[in-house]
Amino acid sequence: MSSTGTATPARPGEARPPERVLLLSESAGLAAVLGGLLDGDDRLTRVGSLREAADGGRLAGADAVVLDTPADGRATALEHLRRQYQGPLVVLVERGAEGRKLPPDQARTLLVRPFAADDLGAALGLPAAVRQRHELPRPPGTAGEATPTVAPPLPASGSIVHA
Repeated sequence: MSSTGTATPARPGEARPPERVLLLSESAGLAAVLGGLLDGDDRLTRVGSLREAADGGRLAGADAVVLDTPADGRATALEHLRRQYQGPLVVLVERGAEGRKLPPDQARTLLVRPFAADDLGAALGLPAAVRQRHELPRPPGTAGEATPTVAPPLPASGSIVHA
């Protein structure tokens, strides 16, 4: 991701878009959107809990993880997740709760709700052509609003850098 929150093309030696994404969420709707972006459910694994992901060894095969947990348990979930997985991570957060209380993490991207499929694709580093092919309408009540913030990973100081 660039500092503006948009995906940049991969160069030799740089990270490429993920082939296998693990979604930690109970939302079937989010899984459907993400599965569409990834062009097939074989690239997406959805689990409802971190225990399920760890017990099944699914974290080891993930190129990226999307974490969709309630705010009150998010910090604990992140702590447990990072003990087992150090790769790219997209954390879905509520507007106004942009992760100020989360520890610094250079491999983490915060995506503020509400967001469109394109925003999620950009956070995962998917090419624009793939994201546009699967663009869905913006969530209800967001028509005419500014594009949601895709915050790049937090710098070591712990402050949030908005796109």
